[in-house]
Amino acid sequence: MTDTISEPGIYASGLNDHGQIGIVSTNGNNRVESVLSPTMFNYPPGKIVCIACGYDHSVFVYDNGSVYAVGDDHDFIIGTRESEEYRLPVKVDLPEPIIWATCGWYYTCYLSANGSLYYCSKELKNQQYHITEAEKLVYVTGNTKEPAAIDVMGDIYFYQVDPRKKSTKHHLPLPVYDLVTCKKFNLALTVNHVLYGNLKLNQGSSEFAPILDLNGVIIRQIFGYFQFAGALSEDGNVYFYGDNNYGQLACGATHSRNVNFTKVTSIPEPVQFLAVGQSHSAFVTETGDLYTCGYNNQGQLMIDSKDDKNTPVKTVIEKATNVSCGDNFTFVTIGIPTFIHPGMKHFNMLAKTQNLQPTVQDLHDFLNFTK
Repeated sequence: MTDTISEPGIYASGLNDHGQIGIVSTNGNNRVESVLSPTMFNYPPGKIVCIACGYDHSVFVYDNGSVYAVGDDHDFIIGTRESEEYRLPVKVDLPEPIIWATCGWYYTCYLSANGSLYYCSKELKNQQYHITEAEKLVYVTGNTKEPAAIDVMGDIYFYQVDPRKKSTKHHLPLPVYDLVTCKKFNLALTVNHVLYGNLKLNQGSSEFAPILDLNGVIIRQIFGYFQFAGALSEDGNVYFYGDNNYGQLACGATHSRNVNFTKVTSIPEPVQFLAVGQSHSAFVTETGDLYTCGYNNQGQLMIDSKDDKNTPVKTVIEKATNVSCGDNFTFVTIGIPTFIHPGMKHFNMLAKTQNLQPTVQDLHDFLNFTK
C-alpha cells in the first residue's frame, strides 16, 4: 500500500461479494470478494451529492437528480428494472429528480426534489412505492430495516418494513433537523442543538426526551446505524453510545457497551464528520485525515489488513472530503465537495453555524402547528 493517497476520486474498501463497492479485477473477471486497502472506484462522470450504503448495495445521487447504483438488486432493494447483481454502476430510473437517499439491508428510499419519497424494498418487489406527506419532506435516513424522514416543519416520520403501511409521526418542542434511527433507539437533533432520544434512551417510551449526558454540549450532527450512534459537537468532539463488541466506539476496549454518551479522546485533532457501519466507525478530521476503528473482517477499515482496531488508526487517506459506511465496507472521497445534508441546509444549520437561527416565520409556523 502506498504511503499516502491524496489524488481526487472515490475510494472504497471492504466487502464486495455482491459488487456493493463497485471494484472489479483488471484481468477480465469482475468478481472481487473483498478489498483491504483504499481502491479507486470508477464512477460515471458528474457531481455526486450523496453516497448511501446498505449491506449488499450502494447508491450515488448526482446534482442533476440522477441516481446510479452498484450491488445486488435481485430483490428490488435498489429499484432497477432488472433482477440482477450489478458490479459496475447502473442508472436507476426514477419518476422524479432525486436529491438524497438512504439504504438498509433490504431497501433503498429516495428523496425527490419535490419532497416525496420513492421506497424500493424486498417487501414490495417491482414497485417504486411513492410516499407523500401533508408537508414536504426535506431529509431521509434509515436503519437496517426501514427509513425515516423529516419534513419542512421539523416533524419526523418513521416508516415500516412494508412501504404501504402508514408512517408514525412525532412532533418535538422545536424543529428537528437531523435524525438517526437504530435497532433499539432513535435520536433527533433540534435547532437549538439539543439531542433527544427515545425507546432504550427513554425508559422504553416511544416519546422523545433530552439526552442528559450531553447537557450543555452543542451538538452539530448525529450519525448512527444498527446498534450504536455518535454525536458530533460544534468543537469537533465525538460522543458515542451503544454496542462496542468490536471496538467501534473508539474507547480502547471491546465486548462492552457505552450506557451513556461517552467522549472519544483517542483522535488527535477535531473531527469534521464521521460515518458508521454495522460495527465500524470512520472519522474525517479537520485537516482531512481519515481514521477508522472497529470490526475489520472484510477490510472495511482501509488499513490493508483484517485486524480489528479498538482505537482509531490513521489510514493512508489524506484530504478526505466525505466518508460513507455500509455494513462492512467504506467509501471515502477526495476532491469532491463535501455533501450538503439537506435537513441541515433547510434549517440553516450547516457546520460552523451554531449561531445561525431559523427564520422567525419558520419558528412561528412550527410552534403554532397542531399535531
